[in-house]
Amino acid sequence: MSERKQSIRAYMEARHAESWPILKSLRPEDLDRPVYSHRDETWRIREILIHLADAERGLLGQVQRLCAGEQTIPPDFDLERWNRRTVRKYADRPLEELLQRIETSFQEALAFLDSLPEEKLDLVGRHPSGQMLSTEGYLRRIVDHRAEHAHDIQQALTSEVREAG
Repeated sequence: MSERKQSIRAYMEARHAESWPILKSLRPEDLDRPVYSHRDETWRIREILIHLADAERGLLGQVQRLCAGEQTIPPDFDLERWNRRTVRKYADRPLEELLQRIETSFQEALAFLDSLPEEKLDLVGRHPSGQMLSTEGYLRRIVDHRAEHAHDIQQALTSEVREAG
């Protein structure tokens, strides 16, 4: 494995090690704890976990499409609409299933990196936020995204609900 791929893998593993214990420590009774309040909507820990379970799988699919020479997302992709729909669709999933989906997606992302030819790391595609990311950027974003939300969950477990962004 090249030094660059080793560096990306080490970064992904470090961010996983930072966020995973927070998620694994959750109990079913924590899931209704509010994390964000925005407009008339409150996202609780449950919604964040659903979002993460879907986003990690989705981002991996996008980076796989990028490396296959395909479009990462449709031009009319609406991230907010997607997130709302996904949270409603998977609202009844148990904690263990959500955690398993997150862990499985992480392991699949590592395997994808390991199998990836070095020259594909610089391919660029559109992330759902509209930002243009390289393959490397996508892989780093997967774990950064989770770490950001895990930090928010950790804060929610020790403080009051706060206004989102």
